[in-house]
Amino acid sequence: MIREQFIQRYWQYYLALEEDFIKTIRYVAINVSNYSTFSNEFIRQLLSIGSEVDVLLKGFSPILDSSKSPGNIKGYADILLNSDLTKHVIDVKCKVKKIPEIELQPWKDWIITDNSYNSPRWWVSYNQVKHNRITNYSEGNLENVINSLAGLYIIEMFCCKVLCNNSEVLTVPTPISELFEIENWENQNIIVGENLIISVCE
Repeated sequence: MIREQFIQRYWQYYLALEEDFIKTIRYVAINVSNYSTFSNEFIRQLLSIGSEVDVLLKGFSPILDSSKSPGNIKGYADILLNSDLTKHVIDVKCKVKKIPEIELQPWKDWIITDNSYNSPRWWVSYNQVKHNRITNYSEGNLENVINSLAGLYIIEMFCCKVLCNNSEVLTVPTPISELFEIENWENQNIIVGENLIISVCE
């Protein structure tokens, strides 16, 4: 998979999911006090985003380790959290643009060791809603949707960076996200206009 394929097959779909979420801000503001707000729309988005996280990780994992073919989140963790290229995904924090007080670290609970495994909180909620919606209806809430979308965004960023490693092309996907940004990403990026980015390596 090359950058152009990644943009077409994954990033464009991410942007569509992001656009859907941005539309909800008109009705439910991004604020910690609204995190528990749940709705059918948030359920729909959580299911769509969670599914795409699975799809992207399934496509990305073999790029990092072609000897394995994981089929679940634990298998993806075994690859990503043991790769020098992606093991810091758990430490990445992303900010919501124009709302500086909102900082998300969606992969912080993703842990795998020889003796234990733990999924991110929003991933657990995604599966609860997916498999037992009646009992877990309220898990389709703002907090889980924004964290799952941020989690997908971060994996997209790592995937693009790995695909573009040691090349002269941009290591961030374009058009850029309207919602999220990661401070101190590996390259300094000068934004010219809305979508043109000039990448300046340190």
